[in-house]
Amino acid sequence: MGYYINDKSKQWYGATIPYVIDNEVTRPERVKNAIQHWNDVTVARFVERGNQDDYIQFVQTNENSSSSMVGKQGGKQEINLGVNFQERTVIHEIGHAIGLKHEHQRPDRDNFITVHRDRVIDGKWDNNFKKKITNTVKTYDNYDLTSRMHYSQYTFAKPEHRYDWYSGWSTVEFYKINGVTYLFLLKKSDGSVHVHRMNSNGTVGSRVDTRDWSSGWTTAQPFTVGSQQYLFLLKEGNGHVHIHKFNNNGKVGTELQRFDWSSGWSTVKFYEINGVTYLFLLKKSDGSVHVHRMNSNGTVGNRVDSRNWSSGWTTAQPFIVGSQQYLFLLKEGKGHVHIHYYLNDGTIGNELPGAPPIVPKPGNIINSSSHLTNGDIGAANTILRGNVHIHKMFLDGNVGVKIDARGWTKGWTTAQPFTVGSQQYLFLLKEGNGHVHIHKFNINGKVGAEVKQYDWSSGWSTVEFYEINGVTYLFLLKKSDGSVHVHRMNSNGTVGSRIDTKDWSSGWTTAQPFTVGSQQYLFLLKEGKGHVHIHKFNNNGKVGAEVKRYDWSSGWSAVEFYTLKKKLYLFILKKQKD
Repeated sequence: MGYYINDKSKQWYGATIPYVIDNEVTRPERVKNAIQHWNDVTVARFVERGNQDDYIQFVQTNENSSSSMVGKQGGKQEINLGVNFQERTVIHEIGHAIGLKHEHQRPDRDNFITVHRDRVIDGKWDNNFKKKITNTVKTYDNYDLTSRMHYSQYTFAKPEHRYDWYSGWSTVEFYKINGVTYLFLLKKSDGSVHVHRMNSNGTVGSRVDTRDWSSGWTTAQPFTVGSQQYLFLLKEGNGHVHIHKFNNNGKVGTELQRFDWSSGWSTVKFYEINGVTYLFLLKKSDGSVHVHRMNSNGTVGNRVDSRNWSSGWTTAQPFIVGSQQYLFLLKEGKGHVHIHYYLNDGTIGNELPGAPPIVPKPGNIINSSSHLTNGDIGAANTILRGNVHIHKMFLDGNVGVKIDARGWTKGWTTAQPFTVGSQQYLFLLKEGNGHVHIHKFNINGKVGAEVKQYDWSSGWSTVEFYEINGVTYLFLLKKSDGSVHVHRMNSNGTVGSRIDTKDWSSGWTTAQPFTVGSQQYLFLLKEGKGHVHIHKFNNNGKVGAEVKRYDWSSGWSAVEFYTLKKKLYLFILKKQKD
């Protein structure tokens, strides 16, 4: 369920990862959503960079794919975002920057998938598909076919639908009449025309028509406006255009219109989107493309789009299989053919993928998640470490997944959760210098914003919170001299006024509030001597009268109270044997 680097020098200690989003990034909201997903489901804590030396910078590129180095590199490291990048892509690349490797490059991948090297496009095998078996990477749990770090079956697949035809056929078109699809072939050199009926399985059927036209026609393009079908003819060398009707029997009918355009238009195609017919014009010489809206009478209307493609394409042919529209591209000189999707908005989409490089074993299904899976999260949380960890607890008492990690300064001797109203807080204290920090807890269990800092005198060895009549109180004790302070806590979690002070004898190592019935008490113990005192708490929160004393054996180092079936129990522990 994960695959990650095991090199501590490349791990983000404390799980805090500063970042910068370049102004040139075209979809910054997708980056921010991806960052928020990582913050929500892992212990990673992405923060906008201040003056940190090590940070991630999100950069926009003109590439088709995105990329990232694996793990912390030191200094600035870039996550390169490709054209039209998606949120799921950013989540994937952040995984790399944190230290996650591709799931499908695990050493045990062959038990679950088959990867075909010959189907991977050039230059992508070593970094993106080759198994990584080194001492610096480690697997986490079982292989995860749904991992966000797992490629889909067709990622970086070679296009498959290519053909090598004999030379001379300069124009290829498909059209449909009365439910029958026809293939129209034209030779510019001598005006030869062949028309074939297409078989139901997509293969080329028998020839149904032959024409001998004058030479020089580089395009013969059927098109439809409304219910009427037309044929658009163009000579690339001089820009001559003829438009004919098609007869109902599929043959070319009478001429309707002529145009004299600039030379160089080598390909003309028509397609329909949402009931509107468009004219597609392409120049082989420089890749110029114009798109016009066709008028209802079959004449050419206003230009609505322009493109600049690479030179050399002699044919661009839209066609439909089922309900999906495609674009068939061919370079006459080399016989190269590419097939693209048409998008719903009429624009040209990606090239059709060929056979997938990654094939699951029988019984397995690759379904790369749009977001991080439990395996991704677990692997990431394993390498995002610190000196503070927070875990969820399972209902059966087992320790669950890590949900937060922090890299705090040294010296904190007390970390005490407490509640005021419905809000939970964390009280932190350094006995050695009296530093106090108070944080909120977020509703997801993570440590939240800091509420307050205090600089108190050193030596406070015991911190406890208790509640009387809906009011929360803070109890502080110094083992060294027996000093006691009691404060009322404010409603915002800060420390309120002091309401009680005591000067007891030194040596008290434990001060534990507990409740019997509706009465609250304070249990005091000296580990060194075994002395025990029990006091009532008054209704105003102050320490009240002493209830009982005991002289026990020394060495009791831990004291806890717990309730089972409405009965209160005292648990005491010696860290050393008598």
